[in-house]
Amino acid sequence: MNLLQTLSMTQQPPPGNDHVAMSMAVVRRWRRAHLLAVLANSLQLIFFIVFLALLLAQLNEGISTSYYAIFSPLWVSDCITFMTGVQELHRDLRESPGPSRRNSIISQLNRMKGSVCVAVFKVLLAQRLDGAWADVEMRVVCAPYYAAAMLRFVLHYCKSPVVQVRDEMGAQLRTSRPGSPVNPVHIMVIVIACKIDGLIDLSWTATLTPLWMLLGLLMLVSLGVGVVALGVLVMREPHEIGQRALFCICFLILVTITSCGTAFLVNLVSLLEGDESVAYEAVIVPLIVGYAVMLACYLTFTLVLPKLLL
Repeated sequence: MNLLQTLSMTQQPPPGNDHVAMSMAVVRRWRRAHLLAVLANSLQLIFFIVFLALLLAQLNEGISTSYYAIFSPLWVSDCITFMTGVQELHRDLRESPGPSRRNSIISQLNRMKGSVCVAVFKVLLAQRLDGAWADVEMRVVCAPYYAAAMLRFVLHYCKSPVVQVRDEMGAQLRTSRPGSPVNPVHIMVIVIACKIDGLIDLSWTATLTPLWMLLGLLMLVSLGVGVVALGVLVMREPHEIGQRALFCICFLILVTITSCGTAFLVNLVSLLEGDESVAYEAVIVPLIVGYAVMLACYLTFTLVLPKLLL
């Protein structure tokens, strides 16, 4: 080996530098994608809080405007959902073919379909609330939810089955398609629409029975988790601060959903049953508080907690 060859070898970067640079680029892309996801989710929560505040002002006659203006924050949120779905779909299309790729693409299509159908429903509802379509039945206004339910059913059976259970030898025992062909929310929307149109001769308390059952289940879970939370809070191991913080955030989210959801539903049913002593604030403020707490927990979970878990 001559002198020129030796000098040229010493001037070349070590072979591992390329891998390090590629790893750093991947990390930067991941951080950028993570921050964009946090921003999108936070904005959606903020837009819903703004919608609730505008709705409360409209109901209390603090403002007098079209319901198109009231629903505008929600339409912006729907646009965010649609655009994030498009971004995820573009990423999935670049993956190598396979069952997981196919199922992920269908999930993103389902997500985009949902945002479009919900946005169209709000347009029809705004028309009805503004008086332009005052005589249109609520079942017709909810037509986008029927379309969403049917498309969800069809898309579910377009997914590729994946292995759920294997035996000790690795043979497939059971396969199923991920997700569910039916969204309970769609069924609940149809029931509420029929109640508004007078097709269901039940009280609002009986009509909303599934929601009462859900809240009852959440209360039981909250009591059970609360017992565990006492033991977690008593622990003083410094190396488990992150785990304790994570558990407390999850418990706070559970308690917030249960308490705010219960206050909202109790006051809403009383108002719908004709109790004039219930103010609109009693119905909407618990939702504002609940979403505000959820926003704070989400930001803590995504921006602060990872540092404690390292």
